[in-house]
This record gives sequence, structure tokens and C-alpha cells, in this order.
Amino acid sequence: MIKKVIAHSRTTEIAAVCTRIIAAFESSTYQADDNLVTIISQLKPLSVKLNKSVKRIKSESELEDKDHLRDDAVRSYYYLISGLTHHPDATIKNAAQMLLAVFNNYGLDIISSSYGIETSLINSLLAELNKTENIENINLLQGVAECIANIKSTQNDFETSYLNNEKEKAKNMELESASQIKKEAIQVINGMLVPYLKGMMAVNKDAFGEFAQVIAQIISNNNLGVKKRSKSAIPKDVFPE
Repeated sequence: MIKKVIAHSRTTEIAAVCTRIIAAFESSTYQADDNLVTIISQLKPLSVKLNKSVKRIKSESELEDKDHLRDDAVRSYYYLISGLTHHPDATIKNAAQMLLAVFNNYGLDIISSSYGIETSLINSLLAELNKTENIENINLLQGVAECIANIKSTQNDFETSYLNNEKEKAKNMELESASQIKKEAIQVINGMLVPYLKGMMAVNKDAFGEFAQVIAQIISNNNLGVKKRSKSAIPKDVFPE
């Protein structure tokens, strides 16, 4: 029996379902069926849009991950030099205090700033730390140079991801929201494809049984994954508009 796809499936899940249904149709012997051709022709553009939406959202998610990494790098540097200001060796203590004074011109709050402002402030901090007097203090403190190198690395990674994300946005400025596209795709699957295959199975099971079984399995696999995920939480689409 062919069941309907669960409506609160994630956007990525519906994108995968659409891709598999289309592939199943195109590799089948039912491409001469006018009704199936009409249904799949409605699903195809939605599948393309969904996959573009998923790509865009993944880009945004990656950008957020990169931002967390550079935040951690800044925190690590701050905590290290703050701790070293209490070192019993006067030379180490003084070097740490001077570096902390430089950092305090920016403050740990920079990691709570917008992407653009944080990027600008971190670049300014790195430029300050590259001054001769600061490099001398950095070289006196074990682990500090490595922390700064980590800030530079995570900052470069973030800026690369930010540029990629902006390019992705520019390509898809007119793209509808992912949730709306997902809703339309589900309507085609549940409101057109599933009822049609059920009807044809009742009329001619031998002719449509194999294809219907493939579609049923694709939907069943998706629904099983959704149900497993939903056991411990209220289902939510992880991709908001």
C-alpha cells in the first residue's frame, strides 16, 4: 500500500524524495503514461528549487559553524593571556598584561557582533598584534602565537565561507522560501502521484505494481526516518523561511 509522505518531513528529506521519485520514473517503462508525465513534470521544477534551497541553507549553516570556530579561537586567546597575567614570573606577567590591554580595546564582546563588524574588528586586532612591540611580547608567552595563528586561520575560513554564501544568495535572490517549495512538492506527491498510483493499482495491478512498489518504498523510507527522529521531540522543519 502506498502511503502519503509525512508533511513535517524536513526540506532536505523532501528534496531527496523528489529526486528519487523522478529518477525512478525516468528509469521506468511508464514514460508514455500521459498522467504520470504530467505529474512528474510538475514535480521536476519543484525538485530543482528544493535542491537550490538546500544548497543555500547548507551554505548559511556552514557559515554559522565557521563563525563559532573563530569565536572559540578568540575566546581561547583571551582566556590564555588573561591567565598569564597572574603568572609568578614578572616578565611573562608583564607581557601578558600588555597583550591583554591591546585585546581590551576590542573586548570579548566582538564575538557577539554581526558578521561584518566582527570580521572587521578581528582583522584590526590581528593587525595590532602584528606590530613589533606586540610580537616581542607574544614570543615570550608559550602557546599565544599558536592561539593567534588559530584566529587567523578561522578568520580566513569564515571569510571564504561568507563570500561563498553571498554568491549563493546572489544566484538565488528570487527563490521562494524553502518551506513553501516543500509544501508544493508534498501536495504534488500526496495529492496527485499517490492517489493516481492507488487508482491504477486497483484497475491494473500487474501493469503498475512494480513502479508503485518502488514509489511506496521511497516514501516509506522517508517516513521511517521522520518517525524515528520525532520520537523524542515535536517535529519541526529545520529550515525556516
